[in-house]
Amino acid sequence: MKRQALLLMLGLVQMGAHAQTPSEWTEADISTERTRIEAVRNETNAKYDAADLACKAKFVVMACENEVRLKRIADLAVLRREEVSLNDIVRQQNAKAQKQRLERRLVERAAADAKVASEPTRPAVDAPAKSPLAPGPTSGGVSPEKASTHMEISPDTQAMNRAAYQKKLLEAQEKKRARDERLEAAPSSVAPLPVPP
Repeated sequence: MKRQALLLMLGLVQMGAHAQTPSEWTEADISTERTRIEAVRNETNAKYDAADLACKAKFVVMACENEVRLKRIADLAVLRREEVSLNDIVRQQNAKAQKQRLERRLVERAAADAKVASEPTRPAVDAPAKSPLAPGPTSGGVSPEKASTHMEISPDTQAMNRAAYQKKLLEAQEKKRARDERLEAAPSSVAPLPVPP
């Protein structure tokens, strides 16, 4: 009887909660509903935990525990459906708010585009004509003004760079020769594979 009264009460509360449309729910309503669902869930769990302990005192423990478990699952399923419907309402509200933000941005962008389109265009006589293939500051290339200073290297610096490069090449060749000699001098500790029959 208590179970039926609880389900009836939950159903009435659920119908009253869903009387509002999702757009009418406020954060306070949603928070209150979540708190109510959590309180009913805790109360239901406490009730069935007590019933489970009472079952352990009986002679037929498993049958009693199974019956309590099925009742608990049924009651918690009602709460879960309410929670899912509440989550759907929140999701719908978030989607509606996102859609409104997007529409507002589109209107603002269209207004900005219309403003730009309504302004008279002035021919660019000050700027020299550029080839689309010419390197510029936006394409990552060096501007023509800086190209002459960027590319010039003094002959002394070129000679020093070349000497350093040759020195590194000789050192690398020496290291390679020393490694090859060391590998040839070391006896192989690995036995060769057997010859197939």
